[in-house]
Amino acid sequence: MKSHLNNYIFLLLLSFTAILIHGYQFGVSDQEIFIPYILKTADPSLFQNDILFTQPSANVSLFYSFFGFLIKYFNIELVFFIGYLVFQFLFFDGIYRLSRVIFNRNLAYFSLIPFLIPKFIGGTATFTYDPFFGYRSIGLIFLIYYITFLIRGAFYKATTGAILGMLFHPLSIIPNILILPATILAVSKNKIKDLIIITLVLSISIGLMLWTFTIKANFLLENFSDQDWFSIIRFRDDYLFPSLWSVKGWLSMGLYLTLIFLFRKYLKSKTKRIVSIFIGVALVISLTNYIVLEIFRIPLIAQFQLVRSIAPIAYIALAIAPLFLIYQNLLLKTLGVIAFGALSLNLFYVFRGRPEYKNLLKAFSTRILIVLALLGISASGIAGETEGKDKTKKEITNSQK
Repeated sequence: MKSHLNNYIFLLLLSFTAILIHGYQFGVSDQEIFIPYILKTADPSLFQNDILFTQPSANVSLFYSFFGFLIKYFNIELVFFIGYLVFQFLFFDGIYRLSRVIFNRNLAYFSLIPFLIPKFIGGTATFTYDPFFGYRSIGLIFLIYYITFLIRGAFYKATTGAILGMLFHPLSIIPNILILPATILAVSKNKIKDLIIITLVLSISIGLMLWTFTIKANFLLENFSDQDWFSIIRFRDDYLFPSLWSVKGWLSMGLYLTLIFLFRKYLKSKTKRIVSIFIGVALVISLTNYIVLEIFRIPLIAQFQLVRSIAPIAYIALAIAPLFLIYQNLLLKTLGVIAFGALSLNLFYVFRGRPEYKNLLKAFSTRILIVLALLGISASGIAGETEGKDKTKKEITNSQK
């Protein structure tokens, strides 16, 4: 019980540390769209005849209704700030659990360090997490637990996480939904049974969601192949088109894949197989997205942002990055520590997708180095304490035999 409490305290302190490093923002980015949605949910008399609220995005998330209810009684800035504090803790808890499933050792504490600063994910225009609170914050938590449950083989829990995630942020889950049946077919002991039940549940859930979505946004079907609409999407959301990705976007994706292939041999055989499935599915979905969106020029598929199928690869790659620290050879160990430090500090240009992160890095570089040193000492202490307890338990067990 005490070790669990210490673990949660450590994760809580790490969450606050991350916020001190990357900061917190309000009224920025996507918030400029969904804050009005929330305000109108709380007070329908606002924004009368505003065409913003005819957009399909106004109806696809429970986030608006839930927080619209809360701000009837509390200040919206306070609600969002508390929401972000909770998100940041759950995010680091999720990453720690993901790393524990992969490593099954206390090296998982070091997996949290690369996440102290948000990192660019390929050419998707998204980061590992945002410095502001929104529906993606909630969807991201469910995505990480979804990935974790899949690696553990807990397919029913993964299905539950996927459904809940779609209710709050469909774009976190839908591009990655196919890794669920693919993983079941590869590693489940009851393939047919699990696949039938989970496919049925997901089909009903996604079907109801799309039905509701389409009823409130008929223009999506009406403009199934509208080329004017396609041109607008291509201009406004160029990140949905891999052919328009910048060199930095491709290098970012390449770096994540390099980390996985570099450390793949250290993973457990089952985990290695599942990670390979994730990569394979991401490639298939990305190719499908390219064919439908760029060759057949069908704008409807753009709504699902299938390029986000690479997200699980990024989180797993960063989670296994501490394997840089396990080399025994002095030269390799030194190079590994340098590489891990550079990765954690976003010294790789491909991780910095927005100018503000570069400015944050300059402003907090000294503070980050101090934090990393303290975290390293703390994590080593926790790891040593846990290993000592495990050793004592083993000795007691042997003496009893």
